Amino acid sequence: MKMKNCLLWALLLCLVPLQAAALDWSQIRLNGFASQGYLSSSDNNFLADTTDGTFQYNELGLTVNTKVSDKLRVGAQLLSRDLGEVGNNEVRLDWGYGDYRFTDYFGVRAGKVKLPLGLYNEGRDSDFLRAMTFLPQSIYNENQRDMLVAYQGVGIYGNLAFDDAGDLDYHLFYGTSNMPDDALMFKTLRKSFSRISSQTVTAVQEKDSSLYGGSLVYNTPLDGLRFGISFLDSELDFTADYGAGLNGPGQLKIDNHFVLSLEYIQEYFGLMAEYMEMKSTQTFLGISAAEKNPQAWYVMLHWYANDQLTFSALYDVLYADKNDKDGNSFVAMGMPDFLGWRKDLSFGARYDVSDNWTLKAEYHQVEGNEIFATVINDASKLAEDWDYFALKATFNF
Repeated sequence: MKMKNCLLWALLLCLVPLQAAALDWSQIRLNGFASQGYLSSSDNNFLADTTDGTFQYNELGLTVNTKVSDKLRVGAQLLSRDLGEVGNNEVRLDWGYGDYRFTDYFGVRAGKVKLPLGLYNEGRDSDFLRAMTFLPQSIYNENQRDMLVAYQGVGIYGNLAFDDAGDLDYHLFYGTSNMPDDALMFKTLRKSFSRISSQTVTAVQEKDSSLYGGSLVYNTPLDGLRFGISFLDSELDFTADYGAGLNGPGQLKIDNHFVLSLEYIQEYFGLMAEYMEMKSTQTFLGISAAEKNPQAWYVMLHWYANDQLTFSALYDVLYADKNDKDGNSFVAMGMPDFLGWRKDLSFGARYDVSDNWTLKAEYHQVEGNEIFATVINDASKLAEDWDYFALKATFNF
């Protein structure tokens, strides 16, 4: 992985022409944000130790970008975040890349680039862009964030104009994921393969990864209406340690991961809806878990009451396997059937105090759960019906 990262940054630097030496410092833009949130839930922990309430929900980001030439831009964002056991306020590179745009319809990006999955994944670390504290979890699962937030590699993009018929944005990419060791995905894999192999897996570490895909977004002639489709295939090879100095290979493979998207925004209201499916397979020491076909969708409504106040309503649905919506496969493993689904009805409010300050509050009523919940909950004590609420304050500069 280190060799791949070196080659990646070497490619990024090759995009920077010699005129970068004469960089106009007045073109450098520096922005950032800081947020602090509070999470509290009944019965089940949500992402952190929330049954007792927690302030372990904060973010701090610093972004720098500059226009090196008429066609080249470079930029990066450092991000520090804490969400329960994840992040712990360690400063990491959220994204950083060179962007060379030859024409409106063709450009190249190289580095660590936000993944174009759905309409909103590329902006998921910009709190001021969304009305609610979290993006809909069925599509933008925080437990999978480190695997799906960005790719390290190369992408091509552009905009194709069709005159009165609207225009089309495209983004195609190939790269790797490079997840941190504290990713919740690794903790879930550790428990999963402990069950599969009857061995106590003590740690999971990324060995290699690859992902490729793309997105198309059609901006229609009707103002505020756009449609999107995005696609992703990924493969994560890892090493699992299971005591006494022993370890073995494992693999997580996701095929045919696609998201269909719709957004319609007018002066006083907004409608967003997305649908997702994928195929997931896991292997450890030559033993394969049953193939899963997760399915998810949501519908979200916004009412822009005035320039400062927005009210939101969301219905969000996830099935661990579209062919097993009753959760029978979990029962066969001695686990609750409601790990097979998660249905979330929520309401929220956002108030923009000023151009820099944003306050948010929301309530979620949830039926069911998901396999990630077993990482921070005792599976035998999980409740099927539960709720949680979130508060968040964000300062942007």
